[in-house]
Amino acid sequence: MKHRLRFLLFSTCLGVVPAGAAPFVHETDEELLLRAETEGGPVLFVVGKAEGDLRIASGDPRAPAWSGPHPVGLEGISFLHGGRIDPSPDSFGLLLGSKWGNAALVLAAADWSASEPGLEGRRIGALGTGPEAGAVLASTVPRLVLGHGLELPGRSLGEALGEAAGDFVSDHTFEHDRWLSQLATAIWREGEAPFLAGVLTEAGDPSEQFLAVLDERTVPLAEFPHPPGARWFTASIADAAVHHLIRHVPGAKGFQAEVIGFDGRDWFVDRTAKYALPEAMRQVLPLGAWPGFQLLALSADGLRIHILDFDGDGDPVPLQVLGDGETTFTALMPSAPGLFTGLEASPDRPGRSAGATQFRMDGSGQFTAIHQSALPSAPLRRFASTVLVYTHDPLVDTEGLLLHRFREGDWSTEAGIREALTGTAETFLGESEGLGLPTPFERSPLAPEARGAFVNQVSADSSVAFAAPATPGRPLTAFMDPAGGRFDGAAQVLLHASDPAAKVYYRRGEDADWRAYTSPIWIWRDTTLLVHARLDDPLQPGIQSPVRRAAFRFTLPPHRMDSSGDGVPDFVKLHYGLDPRIGPDSDGDGVSDLEEILNGTDPADPDSVPDPATRLPLDGRVAFDLLTAIESPAPDGSGPTPPAPGLRVGRAHGLGGSLLASGVMPAPGPEFPIVRLRDVEPPAAFPFVIASSIRGFDLHDLPADRPPGRKMAALVVPPPALRPSIAYETGAGSLADEAEAWRTAALAAYTGFARQEVAATVDPVNTLHLLLVERSLELLLREHGLLGEEEELTLLAFRERDGHRRPFAAGWVELLREGRRLQSLLAGDAPLPPGLPDYDLVTLAANLAGDLAMETIPGTAELMAVAAEVYRFAGAADPAEDPEWATRAPIDLLRAFIRGAPQ
Repeated sequence: MKHRLRFLLFSTCLGVVPAGAAPFVHETDEELLLRAETEGGPVLFVVGKAEGDLRIASGDPRAPAWSGPHPVGLEGISFLHGGRIDPSPDSFGLLLGSKWGNAALVLAAADWSASEPGLEGRRIGALGTGPEAGAVLASTVPRLVLGHGLELPGRSLGEALGEAAGDFVSDHTFEHDRWLSQLATAIWREGEAPFLAGVLTEAGDPSEQFLAVLDERTVPLAEFPHPPGARWFTASIADAAVHHLIRHVPGAKGFQAEVIGFDGRDWFVDRTAKYALPEAMRQVLPLGAWPGFQLLALSADGLRIHILDFDGDGDPVPLQVLGDGETTFTALMPSAPGLFTGLEASPDRPGRSAGATQFRMDGSGQFTAIHQSALPSAPLRRFASTVLVYTHDPLVDTEGLLLHRFREGDWSTEAGIREALTGTAETFLGESEGLGLPTPFERSPLAPEARGAFVNQVSADSSVAFAAPATPGRPLTAFMDPAGGRFDGAAQVLLHASDPAAKVYYRRGEDADWRAYTSPIWIWRDTTLLVHARLDDPLQPGIQSPVRRAAFRFTLPPHRMDSSGDGVPDFVKLHYGLDPRIGPDSDGDGVSDLEEILNGTDPADPDSVPDPATRLPLDGRVAFDLLTAIESPAPDGSGPTPPAPGLRVGRAHGLGGSLLASGVMPAPGPEFPIVRLRDVEPPAAFPFVIASSIRGFDLHDLPADRPPGRKMAALVVPPPALRPSIAYETGAGSLADEAEAWRTAALAAYTGFARQEVAATVDPVNTLHLLLVERSLELLLREHGLLGEEEELTLLAFRERDGHRRPFAAGWVELLREGRRLQSLLAGDAPLPPGLPDYDLVTLAANLAGDLAMETIPGTAELMAVAAEVYRFAGAADPAEDPEWATRAPIDLLRAFIRGAPQ
């Protein structure tokens, strides 16, 4: 799987953005960045989320020219994407959404180069919450095309950006009021309708998020888990049946590949792979394409840029580390093959970018800095407010609280409040002309407490410059999502304020201390949460929101809430800094969270694992030990012979191809030697595990020859999960005390709890049985239309020689279980006796095994004899004298024999 993943990553990498490809979008704490190919060439857009300023890099990607900053008429921006504007195919547009959901703006231009004037004239439509907003845009822009043909009709843009926090919404297609908070990628296959991968969020519960595959009308087709805060990018190839979506959570020391497949009817998770990184990273992205693919990773502190490649096993390996130890980077963005941009943090405001460095790969494969440039900046007043609204007249009552900040024109000369804020805005015409072009304005609704207004032009000869930016026109408010309720598991709560500059504070109960909110908080037992916001602005002190309260109640006691189902209660995972919805192995080091907690290692650190010498045999799910007898025919036909001792000859794989365990052949004793494969944890979506031997190995007490034709396999049905009962109930202690009490009780329960053992024999007959099951499933899948006439199935997806075959998909299990009577391959075309039940996959395999064991079907004994003879001859043949056996495996010969192909 790792080799295949590497090839797919090489094949289509977001670092190379061909004309018409989906733009690459990245988000930091304070900026949204978009890199796209436009008709005028590659362009990089940098948008300040709080201020709503736009800076643009265009021209030669090796030394781009910057323009801006341009005010886009929005503050609190939370969504950015771009695409071609029809009916002008040479025009590229930006779509921006405000987090408050009350405004958005679409900008368009054929050429975004620095030589062009400002954004005046490029505004296509301002979108508000009213019905007329969409009509204005619809009359101007028939459609905005995102990525590969994904389009949003103009008539729905007003609705889309006017609802659910201003993000990408389309009520006429999304059910349950959900919105698309992150565009991961466009999945495009030649000759088919495009698909979109993105993160769907429940508008009423932002903690509920899923990675979804959407069709061309943005209708959800499938949903997969989405860890909070994760960012996604794609690596897939045209005409492939599977697509790789790579996710990275900022601050994590690894990333994960979700391999999703499409069987012509449903999308499904085919398999998952996890990879470690040299240190905690704030951003991971690919750069380049085959054969020069690299992985870029920006350290959590922004000081180091890691360049990584992949080794022969498909794991990331360091190639180079960039950074002078002083320059802090906010983000990395792809520019061209072998070229990327590092955006440098402002010394005054680390979250904003102030400079850019272009890095290019030289002839030796190393990256060097080739160009540095400063990003344009603008006086703060350009985006500042011009009218302040207070609870009282600020020139009369100094205790008045600031409620609103508005920007009207370049300067406001008068204002008053009755039912609405009304006044006059003027334009700055130049140093000699001064203010002019007075224009009346009106703003509503206002906070009920609004009583006084203060303009920056106090009188004809007195003025004040307000440094703070305008707000969206509402008082300071604190929000929590979800705002209380009843839950079955630990609840993640997101807090924010209506003003992005405000700080949010919370406490758990009336008597607890107030804490500053920095990241999502978790509630795990009945609690009343109190939240308020405060604007700690030295120019406008004392602005704070009312305190909000919400009750969180749970249907189960804390010790019984296990959201991931891996045996570790939610509150225990929270104590260890884990997401309780993710399991069973949060850090991807191959050891379950339960086993690490009980063995005293850190379940959040992939470098912290139990010592094999003292490790307790514990596991939190369905892991078992597979006792494998590998019986290879002796070259002289004398009987089954074990492999030579000391060889790592045993393997266990999932149907998707993932390696689950391996084991070493022990020294022979009085009984036939057994290879113990420890901690086999089968993928939950599949009913079988494959036990197998390696391809070539020596036999015990026979000359060392290692012929290549000794690979055998067997189907194994995993046992049901067993867990001990833990004598513990949650008390009223702190999270740390309760988690430690649970660990003590769990350790006592699991100590001495025997792991289940399953025996399997890997020999020619069981290999034949597996191939017969494979052939039966292949015929059945074709009958159901799930497999093409020319496609061949494999249950051995881990074999390199099976790369051209279709692996068994998880989504097929239930489809076949519903199904129709299965006819054994050995029965040929003979009709089945009446009254036979429908079979599931385990029943099918068991019936075929019974046919072989009882020899109930004519020809069974001869077929088993052929299998044994094929393996005996393959093990005895000398590849030097008979080179055909060096390239033909017994598994492939038996497959051809079963299908009646000539040999």
